[in-house]
Amino acid sequence: MITIILIICIFVLNIITIILTASKKCTTEDFQLQDNQTIFVSIPSYREAECSKTLDSLFSESRNPYRIFVGVFEQNDLDSEKEKCNVNDKYKSQVRKLKVPHTDAKGPLWARMHIAKDLYKGENYYLMIDAH
Repeated sequence: MITIILIICIFVLNIITIILTASKKCTTEDFQLQDNQTIFVSIPSYREAECSKTLDSLFSESRNPYRIFVGVFEQNDLDSEKEKCNVNDKYKSQVRKLKVPHTDAKGPLWARMHIAKDLYKGENYYLMIDAH
């Protein structure tokens, strides 16, 4: 009986700890980069008309945009202007791209694998997002 009460107490304490930890608000100090650290952002894009806006937002909202490097795998209709993932000239050197026709696409995991294998160059942090 005491063993069961002990297990229940430990379980309740674990739940309370999880709740208290989850309710802590993160501050910008929690995410400070060291001066030489970089972030790689992986973006698989399938027929996405919002990819350019995603890139614009990524760089314009960043406190240190020069530390961000992006890998975009475009799986689009290569003749469609609407689906092209354009980037501001200011950040072109920080964006690496792969392109395939949408008819050859094999899904988001396939695209993420190619981004990791072919576009990631050893940045300190790796973030996976989608282009919308």
